[in-house]
Amino acid sequence: MYLAEDRSRGQSYLVFTEVDPREDGFTGSVTEDVFLDVPEGLFLWPDGHGGPEPCVGQDPTDANRYKVFKYSRDLQKAGYRPVSATFDVYERWSEYERIGKTTTDASRDDAK
Repeated sequence: MYLAEDRSRGQSYLVFTEVDPREDGFTGSVTEDVFLDVPEGLFLWPDGHGGPEPCVGQDPTDANRYKVFKYSRDLQKAGYRPVSATFDVYERWSEYERIGKTTTDASRDDAK
């Protein structure tokens, strides 16, 4: 897996891809051989409890190992270093360019 950081819209987005983003024209920094652990049921929660607030942490002992946590308190308990609250996972960078940026921009526009 690869990790590219998109800062083209004034905010940092971590984009994890299966295919090297440079193959699709990405010219920024790329981290290779990244592992991303995404737990099952990430967006599920028991009745009466607050909804998940997914966040990404980096393993303090392995810079290429990342994990998605349901809540920031879980990230802190696990001793992971918080790196970004915004992340996307795609097979290819071109999919992020086509789908991810559009979806994220539309969501942000709706919030205004």
